[in-house]
Amino acid sequence: MICFHFLYDLNFFGIINISLYTGVFFYLAYGTASLFILLFGLSLTLKYQQMQSMSTTSKTIPLYFIYRGMKIFFLGLIITIVTYVLIPDRFIIFGILHFIGIALLICYPFLKNVKENIVLGVMIIIFGWVIRQTGVDFSWGLAFGFIPYGFSTVDYFPFFPWFGVALLGIALGNMIYKNGKRQFHLSKKWSQCPIPLFCFLGRNSLIIYFFHQPILFGLIYLLMI
Repeated sequence: MICFHFLYDLNFFGIINISLYTGVFFYLAYGTASLFILLFGLSLTLKYQQMQSMSTTSKTIPLYFIYRGMKIFFLGLIITIVTYVLIPDRFIIFGILHFIGIALLICYPFLKNVKENIVLGVMIIIFGWVIRQTGVDFSWGLAFGFIPYGFSTVDYFPFFPWFGVALLGIALGNMIYKNGKRQFHLSKKWSQCPIPLFCFLGRNSLIIYFFHQPILFGLIYLLMI
């Protein structure tokens, strides 16, 4: 993700001129996004199982996800404002933080399911792909994946199809984790570098996502002065 955004910034400043939405970079972008959302869904399962194992009350668990969702959606709104100032012709209306915020608000009823999530997830992904093939003449459906003619943005993660990917992540989490613990063995090699670094990055993914672009953007701008 950081590598892709670094290339985007170099394009933005005219340092390089490559197409990031065709060929290998297209697959890199969508592969990275899919993995990001899949792991997001898996992490919801882990958090839910951990809260259950700590005997957290049934009322507290959904409130946690609602609070977390509102917080992340608010961060998404900040990005909307900043990008509107910097790139008003392609500013972010419903990016990945907006999506994650909404997904957190509605995820609770799905956190125990496996087969149901797989079926529903695949259906949502297919529906999202279908509606993306045709433009519309209204803008109120942007959050759901209905793209108006001429719409352009630098970050777009509508409910369809991405909530389907999150549901697959939740299903995967329920298959390979029970009560917050792995159901498979990892060798001692996984405790060696660079795995601990990856674990650190994973635990701080929100901070990294929120601040990596301003840092990259600022460094490139300073180097160009």
